[in-house]
Amino acid sequence: MFVLKKNRSVLGALLSWLNKQVGQNGRIDLPVIVLDDESDYASVNTREEEDPTVINESIRKILDSFAASSYVAFTATPFANIFIDHENDNDLFPRDFIYALETPTNYFGSERTFGTADGRTSDVVVAIDDAEEIFPFKHKSSLDVYELPFSLRRALIAFFIANSIRDLRKDRKPRSMLVNVSRFKNVQKQVFDLVENEILDLKNAVELYAEAYGRGRENSVIDEFRSVFREIFGGCPENWESVLMALPSAVRDIRPRLYNSDRNKSIALGEQAREAPNRMVAVGGDVLSRGVTLDGLTISYFFRKAGASDTMLQMARWFGYRPGYDDLCRVWMDESVADDFVFVASSVAELRSDLREMMARNYTPQDFGLAVRKHPGSLLVTARNKMRSAEERPRQISLAGRNIEITRLIDDQDVSAQNYEAFISLLSDIRSCGAVEEQTRRRNPIWRGIPQKVIAEFLDKYQAHSSQMAFTGGSMSRFVGSTRSRRLRSWDVTVIGGRGAEETHGGVTFRTAERAMEQRESYLRISGRSSRLAGKDDLSNLFASSDDEPANATSEDAYYAHIPRPALLVYPLRRKSKSGGDLASSIDVAIKVAFPGSSIEFNDEEDVTYVVNSVAIRSWFANFEDPSLAGDDYDDLES
Repeated sequence: MFVLKKNRSVLGALLSWLNKQVGQNGRIDLPVIVLDDESDYASVNTREEEDPTVINESIRKILDSFAASSYVAFTATPFANIFIDHENDNDLFPRDFIYALETPTNYFGSERTFGTADGRTSDVVVAIDDAEEIFPFKHKSSLDVYELPFSLRRALIAFFIANSIRDLRKDRKPRSMLVNVSRFKNVQKQVFDLVENEILDLKNAVELYAEAYGRGRENSVIDEFRSVFREIFGGCPENWESVLMALPSAVRDIRPRLYNSDRNKSIALGEQAREAPNRMVAVGGDVLSRGVTLDGLTISYFFRKAGASDTMLQMARWFGYRPGYDDLCRVWMDESVADDFVFVASSVAELRSDLREMMARNYTPQDFGLAVRKHPGSLLVTARNKMRSAEERPRQISLAGRNIEITRLIDDQDVSAQNYEAFISLLSDIRSCGAVEEQTRRRNPIWRGIPQKVIAEFLDKYQAHSSQMAFTGGSMSRFVGSTRSRRLRSWDVTVIGGRGAEETHGGVTFRTAERAMEQRESYLRISGRSSRLAGKDDLSNLFASSDDEPANATSEDAYYAHIPRPALLVYPLRRKSKSGGDLASSIDVAIKVAFPGSSIEFNDEEDVTYVVNSVAIRSWFANFEDPSLAGDDYDDLES
C-alpha cells in the first residue's frame, strides 16, 4: 500500500521502485488497484496523446506495471473525466462504470442554497451589489484595496450574530466564515488586513456597548447588529434580546486567518504553526478550493467569477453538512453568479439522470454517450484543454412534463408593446376558431381545444429575452407548430390575472397583475430573488373540476402527468418598483408553457446545445448525419 500525492517527483520515485520488481514478463505478477482522489485534477491529459502530461502518463505506467490492474477515480466534478477520448485504450476514460452517489437528506447542497431552475426561492443567498468598484471581477495582482464594501461588513456582523445564536443553542462545535474575493495573494493580504481591523472594531463595540444597549445607552454599531439580525435571521426562534446578551462572550474568540500558498510555506518552515481557531474568519482564494473543509462554515462572502462549471463547484465550500445550524447559513454573492450556480446544478442533475438511465439499461460509459448542457453565456463546462475530444452538438430532449416560463423580460417599451399586441391578436384568433370562453375556479378566462397552429403563431410573434433558452431563435414556436404528437395538437389557453385594473379587448375581459421587478443591465427580473412567474398552484386552473386534479399534490410537478392537454398560461403584468411606487402605464406580457406527461410518454423533441463526449459523438449523431458513418451498429442505434 502506498499513499501518494499526485506529484511528479513522488510518482517518478514509485515508478523507479516498481521497475526493479518486475518479473520475466516485464510486469509485476500481482494485481493493483489505484484509487485516484480529485481525479479531474492533474490526472486528465491536457496535451496531445503522443506527449501526455507527466501525472497522466505516470498513472498509466503504474497501471501497466502490474499483471492486472483496476483504476477507480473519485471526484465531485466529473466533467473532465467523461470527455476523455474513449477510443484511446491507454487513457483513463471511465469505460466500465460511473456511479453517482445520491445526495443524503441532511446534506446542505445547491438546491438548499440557491433553489432550483424552477424558482430561486431560497433565503440563503444575500445579494452583493456594492463590491464591483472595490475588487472588480476582472482585476490584476497589483490592485490596491483601501476599504471593504458595506456588504462584507454586514456579512461579518452576521457571523458574529450566528456565533451568538449557536452559543444559545449550546452548540460548542467549531464555526467559520469564508471570504473569497480574489485569486491574487497580494489582494488577499490587503483584504485580510482590512478584515482583521474590522473584526477588532466590531469586537470592541460589542464589548463596550452590548450589555448596556437599550437601557439608556444607544450605539450606532449595535444598531447595525440589530438591523442585520432582523433582516438575515428574523425567522430564527431566538429573540434579539437573548442574542444581544450572548454576543460579548460569543465573539471574544473570533480570529481571522489568511489561507494562501505563502502562508502554507510559512507553516511548513515552522512559522505561525497555530491550529485553526475555533471561531475563524478564513480569508483566501484558490487555496480554499478542492477538498478544504472549513469546520462549521456558516457565513460565506464570495465575490468571484469562474471560467468553468467544475471550477465553480470546487469553489463552493459552503456545501456540506450543517446539523443544528443550517437555518443560519448564508452566502453573500453576486446574483449573476448565483444564477450560474443554478445552471450548473441543473446541468449536473441532468448528467446524474443520464447516469441512472445508463445503469438501469446495464450499459457501460463506453456504450452510452454522455453530455453536459452548455451555458448560454461564457461559462465553460471545464477547461478547454480537458475537452479536446468533446464537441458541441444539439442533443434532442423531451419537453414533456417540464416547467417552461418567462422569468426575465426585455427592458424595452417597444418590445413590451409588440408582445402585448401579440397577446391581443391571440385572443382574436381564439375567438375566430370558435372556442368557447369558460371561467376557472379563480374566475380567469380559459379556452379549451385551441389548435396548435394558433399557439405557434403567437409564440412566433412573442419576443423573449435571450437568456430564456427554450424560446430563443424561434425554437419553441417551431416545435409547437411542427410536432406530430396527437397529445400536442390541441391546447388550453388561460389568462392568469391579479388584482389590477380590468382590461377588455375583443370581447375578453381580464385583470392585470401587479409585480415588483428588479431592473438589471438588459432585462427586468420578475418577482425578484424567487425568479418565478407562476404560482405553485396555477396549473390547477387547467382542470375543469377538482375531481380531475391529482390527489394530495404537494408540488407543481405533480400536476403535469394529469393535465388533459398542453397549456399556454398568459400573465398580463404591470410593473411596480420594489419600493411600491407608481405602476408603469404599459402592460408587460409573460408566459408559461406546460406540457403534459413525462419524457418517456412520447418522443417529440427540441434542440438544446450540449457538449458531448466521444461516445455520444459516435453513437448519437452518426445515424442522424450520415448512416454510412455508423457502420455495423447502425440498426442497433436506430432501435
